[in-house]
Amino acid sequence: MDHLRGCRVVVIDDKPDEAEPIIRALGLRGIPVAYFKISPEDDPPQDPCPPGVRLAILDVELGLNLTGEKQRVGYLLQVLKQVISKENGPYMVVLWTKYPAEKETFDEEIFLEDSLPNPVVSVMLEKLKYGNDLNAIGAKLEEELTKLAPFRILQFWEEASFNAATEVTNLFCQIAESKATNPDAWLTEWQTGVSRLVRAMASEEYGQGLSEPTSALAAFYTSLNPLHGDRMENLTGNPPDRIVQCAQEILGAGDCSEEQRARINTMLHISAEPGTRPWAGKIYALPENGKWPHLPTRPDLVEEFLVANKPRDEEREEKKRWEKERDAVSKACAPVLVEVSPLCDHAQGKVRVLRLLAGLWVPTERRKLFKQPNDRKVGEFLWKLERLYLSTGVPSPGVYDLYLSARLVYSFKRLEENDLAASLRLRTQACTSLQAWFSAHAGRVGLFLLRPAEKTT
Repeated sequence: MDHLRGCRVVVIDDKPDEAEPIIRALGLRGIPVAYFKISPEDDPPQDPCPPGVRLAILDVELGLNLTGEKQRVGYLLQVLKQVISKENGPYMVVLWTKYPAEKETFDEEIFLEDSLPNPVVSVMLEKLKYGNDLNAIGAKLEEELTKLAPFRILQFWEEASFNAATEVTNLFCQIAESKATNPDAWLTEWQTGVSRLVRAMASEEYGQGLSEPTSALAAFYTSLNPLHGDRMENLTGNPPDRIVQCAQEILGAGDCSEEQRARINTMLHISAEPGTRPWAGKIYALPENGKWPHLPTRPDLVEEFLVANKPRDEEREEKKRWEKERDAVSKACAPVLVEVSPLCDHAQGKVRVLRLLAGLWVPTERRKLFKQPNDRKVGEFLWKLERLYLSTGVPSPGVYDLYLSARLVYSFKRLEENDLAASLRLRTQACTSLQAWFSAHAGRVGLFLLRPAEKTT
């Protein structure tokens, strides 16, 4: 039953007979509701709802004879903490009250409550007046939502995501549909058919050598991603007029900050959940305890990426300045090893040694020193993933670039993996890009092209 958890709407009220009409009205619209009866004699909820609640309908009084809006709102917030997760995300609130002071106090107090997310909309409605009139409640919320185009746009995308996954599941199961007329025979054939399809897709995704259940399931779920993506394109490619109208406001929005861009890049390409076993794209902190003398030191790594800008020995002053900058950069960087073995080899248990590329996390503000000339072939052995916001695995939180060198390839026995600390992992797209680049460089696939001679001054 755990996989049926998750709701979009919660209702908190001490009187089931007063909550029932709104629950029925929402149910008739196909909107699932989680109802929490809260009163002095009721046990509190054991766990908050999974993140994703988008509407909370709250009775302010909850059957308590508390005097003053601060006391009533304070108790309501304590109850809300037991229902709404801190990681819930944006949501709307309907307050069953006829007193404007209670709404004002609620808006002020919840904003100061660190353990609760801030609602994007809070609406005060009198229970006796609105009761189970879902149309009236909806109209009031719509009135407020016209001021919040981003929330409506994201709501539409969330709904499309669920519908896309549902369509994929339904179409997938139709392929295994049994034609048996006996219920028991139908169920047996359906189970067998779906199992065979799962196995076939997993084997095609990661290879025929799959023998471990976790890898098989991961392969199967990965194989569904293109199908889900295709359905998402179909469902979101032509949004309804009410959502298109929201885009007018978005088109006039200004630019986002550099840190915000970096955080989005990190969402796209870096996972902070590397897992407990070796896997393609895992990013390990480079051991610097001297246990493996064949590994590069931090200064060696920095110099690997600055070689194109290193002054000649006779340029003494320039070289001193360069060495000073190199040492400063070295302290701000974090040396890493990135696993680049094929994903299917990991899934099939064929990896005997970890194949790792060495590199650095470099603060973006230091990128000028790492800049490679555009008109020379220096630096083609380098791979870079730019502008990522990191708070783990680096000296201090901030925006970083990842530099890797195809010339620095190392191996570790599987037994030695416990000596490596992985806190991050490249997501599939970035990992595939890195592997393709590394294989091309290892094969020296290139283009012969005469370029103009460098000009000397």
